[in-house]
Amino acid sequence: MAITKEQQEEIIIAWSQKAKEKIDISNVVGDYLFLQRNGNMLRSICPFHERKGQELTFEVNQTQQVFQCSSCQVEGDFFTFILLMNRKINPEFSAYDAFKLVNQQYIGTNIAHLVDPRHERHHQLIEMYEGNEFIANLYHRVLTETEEGKLALRYLLKRGLTMKTIKTFKIGFAPDSFQFATDALKAKNFNMELMVECGLIYMNDKKKMFDRFRGRIIFPIQDIKNRVVGFGGRTIQDGVQPKYLNTSETPIFIKGEHVYNLNRVLRGHKEGQPIVYFEGYMDVIAAWQAGCTIGVATLGTAMTQSQVRLVSSVTDQAIICYDGDEPGQSATEKALLQNENFGMVLKVAPMPAGTDPDDYFKAYGAHSFQRDVIGKAIHPFEFRCNRLRTKCFEAGGDRVAYQVYLQKIISLIKKLPYSEQHRYLTKFESRFHLSRRTFL
Repeated sequence: MAITKEQQEEIIIAWSQKAKEKIDISNVVGDYLFLQRNGNMLRSICPFHERKGQELTFEVNQTQQVFQCSSCQVEGDFFTFILLMNRKINPEFSAYDAFKLVNQQYIGTNIAHLVDPRHERHHQLIEMYEGNEFIANLYHRVLTETEEGKLALRYLLKRGLTMKTIKTFKIGFAPDSFQFATDALKAKNFNMELMVECGLIYMNDKKKMFDRFRGRIIFPIQDIKNRVVGFGGRTIQDGVQPKYLNTSETPIFIKGEHVYNLNRVLRGHKEGQPIVYFEGYMDVIAAWQAGCTIGVATLGTAMTQSQVRLVSSVTDQAIICYDGDEPGQSATEKALLQNENFGMVLKVAPMPAGTDPDDYFKAYGAHSFQRDVIGKAIHPFEFRCNRLRTKCFEAGGDRVAYQVYLQKIISLIKKLPYSEQHRYLTKFESRFHLSRRTFL
């Protein structure tokens, strides 16, 4: 029996609520309006009512993923905005038209969480999750129970991991074989075309199938529902490139939309507790073993809006603890910007130059990490001042460089929320024995 227009619209509205996991409202609204940022709010002239001036009454809240006009009181989410904007041009624009537009422009093939359970594709996606779970368990058994995994197991134990930690994170080992996983999946009657699609297996131009991961330590990647969605593989042999190999993007795995270990953090996270951002799997795992069970990591990519949105749904506080080298500090700056856009309360945990958290744990232990790294985390302003000082004086500490340094500090203070500016201007005057009037 055909469904009515009202029933179709009800189904599409329910779908749009699920789609929020993948779509940032600021990207949608930004395609139609010029947005000016103010903290975690974005403002514009409202397109839904007549106006006399250029007052910015239309606000987009990235944290809550909603829009509202303080003048005409229109409000809603990304889907409501698309409907209203397009109905201004075409009054016949329907929810189904909006559905097609969203799929085309903002989602594409990344629809794993949107598929109706009655649809055949839903069952195919379930089989992809099951294939990943099967392979994760298989590789874990190879590492912990077989002769083939002994070398990799010794490597991990030498790195300081315990068997308990290895089991907690279900770390595994993929034998150096082209057919190990392929044969195992075939033996369990998995649909091999789906196993190729979800990145477990390669298929060449001659339709020959072979294992994606070979001779690598395997780190399963889980989503916040504890489903294995992909893998990270690290070689233990010198000269093998790439050193790290991740699952390619698939219908159930987009790197920029998952946060490593967030699923475990969620189980024990307390209200008001921050999350600690690390750069890599081993940093997170070493921290967990040392008692820091609030650590997460991005997946070999620069931090994305989707990842911050996911974390901000858990907490509004975060500590960034990246490597102490220049790439790590540069990545810290980018991570700060992404998190600040969502109104996160942030600190930066200082790592010694050239040191990563995993190295620090081995050299100084868990107590020192909590006391001297996490315990001495600094405000983003202090971090940026330190970075500026290094950059301004690396070519020599002359008077011109000093003036540039001071002026850039003032520029940083001006970017702080207004409520914090006075406090940091007072600190500036005390630290440098200068009046703010000289620069303002």
